[in-house]
Amino acid sequence: MKSIFIMVLLCLSPKLVHADCLACWSLRNVEISLANGDTISGFIYWNDQWVNSTKQNQFPKNLLEFHRDKGDSVFTLLKEVKTINNDSISEIKAINEDDKLLIRVEQVIAIKEINKDDDIYWGAGELNTFTLEEINKLNTNPISFFHKEIPVTDIYYLSYNSEINKKKLIELSELSNQTHISYESMGVIIITVNYD
Repeated sequence: MKSIFIMVLLCLSPKLVHADCLACWSLRNVEISLANGDTISGFIYWNDQWVNSTKQNQFPKNLLEFHRDKGDSVFTLLKEVKTINNDSISEIKAINEDDKLLIRVEQVIAIKEINKDDDIYWGAGELNTFTLEEINKLNTNPISFFHKEIPVTDIYYLSYNSEINKKKLIELSELSNQTHISYESMGVIIITVNYD
């Protein structure tokens, strides 16, 4: 299993992005026409506050304007967003590396929003990338579990190792010298869920 100290975002309420949170986003479903004739669809991170403009928001037109103004040559399109759910964690969104595409801004001919009325997931930071093996494991119940709260963040400790019980997870949560590799070798996955 690859690095498993992961940051994943819990999507609590559709169609909301906090206006004062520049790290926040909603996932918007788009269809992109490229100069080579291809049309691809998927999800992009978006927050209306990212566009520093007096113009009325004109998503998705503002998406390209935003990236051009920043000098970005590419932006990320998520072909598919996976759901992670088990008895310890309720519906966390994540992506697989193969579902992440970098789209060259100069190659975009047209972009339109699709399935506009579907639920829109939101969060802060970025969705974490998992291997399919990690996603499959996280969709099973851990052997033991511990939840810790800090300001605007929930941290979930999930043990898939029969020798690591809840008491041991609490001890691990109090250690600051543990590395990603040591958690991985112990069969413990740590998920950090940010709200802002």
